[in-house]
Amino acid sequence: MKKWQLPAYLLSASLFFNATGCVNSDRYFGHLGATENSFDREEEAVDLKMLDETELQSEAAKLGIDSADAMRNTQSIALAAAVIPFIVDTAFKFVKSELDKEAQRYEQQFKASAFAADFWNGSTANWKGFLLTRHTKNDTKTREGTVSDPAFVMLCVMKPVEQGKFLLVRPLYVKTNRAKAKLIGSHLTTEISITEENQWVDQDGVLQNRQTAVVSWTEAMKLGEEFKYNLPSNSAKDVGALVGPPRSVDSTTATSDAPNLSTKGGLMKLTVLVTEKDPTNAKQIVESVAKFVEEKRPDVVAAVKKKFSTTQNSSTSTTKP
Repeated sequence: MKKWQLPAYLLSASLFFNATGCVNSDRYFGHLGATENSFDREEEAVDLKMLDETELQSEAAKLGIDSADAMRNTQSIALAAAVIPFIVDTAFKFVKSELDKEAQRYEQQFKASAFAADFWNGSTANWKGFLLTRHTKNDTKTREGTVSDPAFVMLCVMKPVEQGKFLLVRPLYVKTNRAKAKLIGSHLTTEISITEENQWVDQDGVLQNRQTAVVSWTEAMKLGEEFKYNLPSNSAKDVGALVGPPRSVDSTTATSDAPNLSTKGGLMKLTVLVTEKDPTNAKQIVESVAKFVEEKRPDVVAAVKKKFSTTQNSSTSTTKP
């Protein structure tokens, strides 16, 4: 696509929708210039699932990953002249609005949350990882009813270190089959952010609820391309650390001098936010066109008013007896 083509598409499409009275421009306009398997948003469902050891191994096996190894490693033309400036002004406002929407299409987000109760069993973590999936109506379902190609899938492990004080996060598998963001080509930039909140009861019997960690990282990806931790091009990496959920005080055995911690328990809430971005300068081009349209609107409307006022006066003077 040449540099001038995208703004030209946007302006012509916006004026068309304004002239025809089409209000659902997202359905038509959104896919203009988009690459295949991008801007996939209809009937979206995002799910985050906490996994115990057996579930982690099962999900990893489906994706071709050894989790244990990873843990180790229209208007008439006949219009009155007085109406024309109003139409032009409205069209410009509509174009600006549509351009703003278009710019947003190149950067889209989705998120999901999940709770992990009874996180600890002694010094052992009951929960070993988590799976994030995004589904849309374009998912392919197998004969058994399972989905073979979710729009997005990510599998991560959590490895306890420092006697459970921290949990290292390691992505094992990330794949985008169909992007939510509108893309010009087949590449995208994916930003992943994990927010952790923990709840526990302190020695005074007060429920504590705090955000304890945020882990973020960015992947440069290609549609349909698998990121696996054990591929030569993707060496195993820990992207950050969460905090091991604090254990609540056991009120049945605790004393003021010796508050005993429960051997079990720990309540964690994870929220995973994924931001998909088109890596080209398409968003910046659209934003610059939107700014240009907004800046030029008053001048164009004034010029149109002057033009039609002159035309109308000239027509009136020539028709006098």
